[in-house]
Amino acid sequence: MRPRTYQIITYGCQMNASDSELMAGILEARGLSPVREEAEADVLLVNTCIVRDSAEQRAQGRIARLKGLKTGRPDRIIGVCGCMAQRDAEAIFDQYPHVDLVLGTRAIPSLSAMLDHVLNGESRVACVEEIPGSVGRMDKSDGSDEPDGSDNLQAPTFSIRNPQSAIRNPQSSALSPQHSALPSHSSALSTQHSALCSQSSLLSSHSSALSTQHSALSSHSSALSTQHSLAVPVRRSALRALVPIMMGCNNWCSYCIVPTVRGREESRRAGAILDEIRALVQCGCREVTLVGQNVNSYRDGETDFAGLLERVNAVDGLLRVRYITSHPRDANDRHLDAVAALPKVCDHFHLPAQSGSTPVLARMNRGYTREDYLGLVRRVRQRLPEATITTDLIVGFPGETGADYEQTLDLVREVRFDSAFTFLYNVREGTRAAEWEDDVPLTVKKERLARLIEIQERISLEQNQALAGKTLEILVEGPARRAEQKGGRGQCVGRTTGDKCVVYDGSPSDTGRLVRTRIVEGATHTLFGERIQQDPRPNENISSLPCLPERVESRGDSTRVKNSGPG
Repeated sequence: MRPRTYQIITYGCQMNASDSELMAGILEARGLSPVREEAEADVLLVNTCIVRDSAEQRAQGRIARLKGLKTGRPDRIIGVCGCMAQRDAEAIFDQYPHVDLVLGTRAIPSLSAMLDHVLNGESRVACVEEIPGSVGRMDKSDGSDEPDGSDNLQAPTFSIRNPQSAIRNPQSSALSPQHSALPSHSSALSTQHSALCSQSSLLSSHSSALSTQHSALSSHSSALSTQHSLAVPVRRSALRALVPIMMGCNNWCSYCIVPTVRGREESRRAGAILDEIRALVQCGCREVTLVGQNVNSYRDGETDFAGLLERVNAVDGLLRVRYITSHPRDANDRHLDAVAALPKVCDHFHLPAQSGSTPVLARMNRGYTREDYLGLVRRVRQRLPEATITTDLIVGFPGETGADYEQTLDLVREVRFDSAFTFLYNVREGTRAAEWEDDVPLTVKKERLARLIEIQERISLEQNQALAGKTLEILVEGPARRAEQKGGRGQCVGRTTGDKCVVYDGSPSDTGRLVRTRIVEGATHTLFGERIQQDPRPNENISSLPCLPERVESRGDSTRVKNSGPG
């Protein structure tokens, strides 16, 4: 049976969300359509996260529950993607025999070819990159970074394997041969998203062809079938888009599994990023978020992250530029000056502190002290006194004493973060910290987390209440959900440059416009306002961008897309 429908279930960070958009584009290039219910999907993909134990357990539970759907319809294709797939490819097939394919973090270009393997009768296949141990970014030989339409990220070397012969039976030598991907070149984008040419590469003993040419609409090499078809990422929103600027991480924080499962840092060509953003704007996109595990490390030739912000800010028709995530160690003055000077770049700094204790930060291998972090906050506020500052915090890290924990609480009180993502430390196998004793009892971790959340929630409420009477410009996202509404207000929702949610009495026709609102009330996580005036610029073409409504692309968790892991 030829599959006609699909659903992608996504857990974790914005990098996973971006990967899911690309996989959706590959599936729709094959003619598949998204569906709202799992039972209606011919292809079900679970894009997993293992940065936190809670996310991993939710994904495992979801994969297990899909067994009933496979039993009811054996021709349904079930795949596991993302970080869990990268780390545990062999174990997944042992634990979940109903899974048909496993796709690693950098193997997305092989999705279409892997579906062909399954449809051709191979019971289960895995495609997981052997992640290199060195930095993979490639500079042009002439050192230039002009927007020439080329994208430097290459499709890596993979093994595509039938686990019945390659994984489950180690004595067998019937491995499909590895293929070396061709260097990628991106196509120029037209308003029709540009048809992507494909070049074939030997994938297996059955000579399955895989296209490996990059699109400027992807941070990865876009995998295409042997037939020349479109592979445009299917965005979660027609108004806003995630644009990956790099992949991987070189930081090796002692608690973090990201470098192991996503590899070393690779920056995209600045020209390819700009091509992608211009094409998005032509389709009605108003706001882009530049994403990477550590965007401050971006570099393409002479273009560093601040230089990239300058070039993106100059794109005609784009209203706003966001980015995430910044590593506090690498957030230099050039970066801060660029945010202060560039009108389209939002004044929101997500700076994961993780702890307020210098000894704990040293064990975490964060590369900065408490004093360094506070100095960074001061430099931000010297330039942008009204900037929003948010963070990530971990409690219960190995060796964290009561005094260390109090230092974290003091940091929260001193900085007065607008919001914080807070976590209990849990062991991640494969990290340096996993070798140490997890010596803070779970009950103590929970008590510390509850107290931290209570303090931060109070500060968040106070910060938002202080905005009452102020005029803030928001980019309207559309009608507000019922849960966001309050009283007679709450017909539309938008976000400030500081990424604060504002609900106001407006019209759906405001969608995609900049609207000035006077804040009348501040709640812990939401502002309520009234409209003053709107930007006269039209919102034409917004619906022309391929997008996947949130109820169609099933989110594995209920949290809004945020940072790319522990930061």
